[in-house]
This record gives sequence, structure tokens and C-alpha cells, in this order.
Amino acid sequence: PAPWSERPDSTLPVTGVLWAEAANYCGWRHPPDGRLPSEEEWEAAARGTSGRRYPWGSEWSPAAAATVSARRTAPSPVGSYPSGRTPEGVEDLIGNVWEWTRSPMAPYPGGAPMPGVGGKYVIRGGAFSTYDSLASTTQRAASDQSLGRQLLDGTGFRCAMPLRRADGR
Repeated sequence: PAPWSERPDSTLPVTGVLWAEAANYCGWRHPPDGRLPSEEEWEAAARGTSGRRYPWGSEWSPAAAATVSARRTAPSPVGSYPSGRTPEGVEDLIGNVWEWTRSPMAPYPGGAPMPGVGGKYVIRGGAFSTYDSLASTTQRAASDQSLGRQLLDGTGFRCAMPLRRADGR
């Protein structure tokens, strides 16, 4: 069975999912173009057109995200931090669980080489166990796509679909 079929609480984010499973789920759930977001798409959703430092604005708010300061030992139900919602209505982009992207970990253009990142994908957003100082729209980390489920208890995903124009294309 799928690893998320045994969740005790359907309001919790899906965790313990391998990268390939998350990518496959997005394609299955949102055909024909559902997929994991790229790192750039994830950051654009979190920062908005104004380039916010946090999804909710320019200043840190401990009431806006499930991070270390919230003293959680596991993910919170989705939407538990409404003050952390973006002006566009997207929830839980910071804290709660790291989110897989479809982007392989690599240096930014012109950046220094990053040895040891082969086979790793960018995760964004931080988790319930992430220090507040590391929880922002620009923080990135890498996770190995072959980690065991037990090491992915703070990592989840969200799906992305291409925007459609009014004419359907």
C-alpha cells in the first residue's frame, strides 16, 4: 500500500514519502501535467511578486509557522498557522514539513561547486524541527532521494500544475 494510506489523521501533511513517490503521485493526481514544483516555483509561491522574506511578510512571527519555537515534536494539521498564509492564500510554506522539489541540488549559477550533492533534491520551507533562523523563503537544503522513510518524518510535498491561459492553452 501507499505509505500515506495509514496516516492516523487526514489533516496532517503527508510525510515519509520518497522523492519518486511524491513525483509519481503528483502526476497521477493532477494529469496530464501535475508534478513537484521546481525550486524556483516554490520560492516564487512563497515570496510572491513583492519578494517577501517570509510568506506572510518581512518580519519573523513565531505565531506564523510550526518551527522549533512552536515546540512541536511532529507536524501540525495543515492550516494550523493561519497568520503564516501568503496573501495569495497558500498555507504552510514555512515550517511544519520540508517540501520536496523536482530540482536536483546544485550550486546557484556562478556559485561555488557543491561536492557530494549527486542524487539529492532540493527541499524547501523547513519543518517543525527547523530553527527559526533557518526558516525563510530563501533557505534551501538537500535530501537524498534514497533515504529511508524513517528519516523523512519531517519531509513532505505539494504538487504543482502549469497555469492555463483563458483560451485553455
